[in-house]
Amino acid sequence: MQINSFDGQERSSVFAMACLTAATIGLSSLAMAAPVTLVNDTFEIGETVGATDGSRNNDAADPMDIPGYKVGHGGAVLGVEQQNRIGSPRSLQYSPYGSNRPAIGTLYNADLPVNSVTLGPEVGDFIKLSIRYRTRKLGALPNTFSFGLYNSNGTPTAVNLDTSSYDDYGYAARFAIDHDGSRDDAPDAVALAEIYKETGLDATATFGTDITTLTPVQSTGILVNSTSSRYVAELVLTRLSEGIGLDFYFYSLNVNNGSTTLIGGATGVVDTDNPYLTFDEIVFGTGAPGTGSDSAQTCIDDIQLVVSVVPEPGALAFLGASGLLLGARRRRSA
Repeated sequence: MQINSFDGQERSSVFAMACLTAATIGLSSLAMAAPVTLVNDTFEIGETVGATDGSRNNDAADPMDIPGYKVGHGGAVLGVEQQNRIGSPRSLQYSPYGSNRPAIGTLYNADLPVNSVTLGPEVGDFIKLSIRYRTRKLGALPNTFSFGLYNSNGTPTAVNLDTSSYDDYGYAARFAIDHDGSRDDAPDAVALAEIYKETGLDATATFGTDITTLTPVQSTGILVNSTSSRYVAELVLTRLSEGIGLDFYFYSLNVNNGSTTLIGGATGVVDTDNPYLTFDEIVFGTGAPGTGSDSAQTCIDDIQLVVSVVPEPGALAFLGASGLLLGARRRRSA
């Protein structure tokens, strides 16, 4: 048997090549990595049942919860409750009063850690926001419900009922909620499914006048007229070769087995006009014309935010280390 021995220079070369091979494998695994869930808020851990001040905070032991939800100026009541089940035993109740303003959850994942999300650079990269939804109480007037991804524009909402969210911008999906028929002057409810873009230029409101409805390829309107039905709503942003694509899907939900059936939405939207790519807020809430007692009360649950690509710091650092080793090897050879 012949036994080969390596001198110090050869050992360095072999080790460097092994590092480079491992790093290349690491990068390949990044490219093929499965989608990553950044947020999965089920309102189950560390929640205060019945809290109504909007300042509910989640248990820090659950890194995938939104740390807390705030309400914009004009206000709404937010409270975790055990009724109106949508899947998990608890849900977040949203009851607007006065003028309609969204609830705002600031992104944070303690495990990664991240406090914002950016759409990946490759065609097909995506960000998906999904919620479970139920109308708790129909209002005296028809209403709409919006949910989406926003950027705080450098002024994150830290306290309730302030105006820091007025200049926020982003994308949201919107659908219609029927009324209870108690007002004779109530307009007829109309089914709706749309995606809109808010620029943040209206300095008087979030969900304000600075909204542009984006044109879909296909749209099937939604009119929620039941307080017992449960739904899943999804907003998906996808990187295209030019601009971004946006799709809104609305499903009926069977809470007994978790199955869903697509019943409406708006798909095929393309935004090439300076599209927004980075987001640090999840927003949701009802909109005009209903306000106060005229507005619907809603519950949401299982807020999830999934992204297609999240770089793994360990793999990238390993590639950097292997590069240094190869550089050192070349310098010694020289």
